Amino acid sequence: LLINLLVINILSANDVIKLRFEEIIIESNPIKKTNTTYSKKIVNFLQNYIIGSESLGKFSIKINVKRYDIKIIKPQEKYLFSFSKNSGDKVSLHELILDIEVKDSAMKVLNLTELKVESFRSFDNIVSLKVRKEVNNEIYSQIEKKLKENLKKYFLIKFGDLLIPN
Repeated sequence: LLINLLVINILSANDVIKLRFEEIIIESNPIKKTNTTYSKKIVNFLQNYIIGSESLGKFSIKINVKRYDIKIIKPQEKYLFSFSKNSGDKVSLHELILDIEVKDSAMKVLNLTELKVESFRSFDNIVSLKVRKEVNNEIYSQIEKKLKENLKKYFLIKFGDLLIPN
């Protein structure tokens, strides 16, 4: 436990994860309608964040951005009739789903995991398009932070031997 905490602290100080994989593939193959702008940003972020170095065996990892979805949700009204159409707040919800597949040299799947990250923020119902874009960018940065934490935990727990401390 003490060693795990020490490694987590060391990893959180750096902005990259170094892995001992021969091949690291990061791509976006959405299965449903997805927001292509943010899924491309996630792919670029992951390509800069996950670095391969000094392979230990012939392991390969494939990270696929399965879906990046943005939903605008309006909470239900308390009353049956509302006098103003624009009353209340809306919630912008961003949902990211990644597939992480690890294979050995014989192309046998060793691990297949679906990683899900969500973040949301409420905003006023009557806002301009510029404000909505700013809200979406803020939520995207929250998704990036949560994704960093989740990936660090995932690689430390599942593939601690293939993780290079910085």
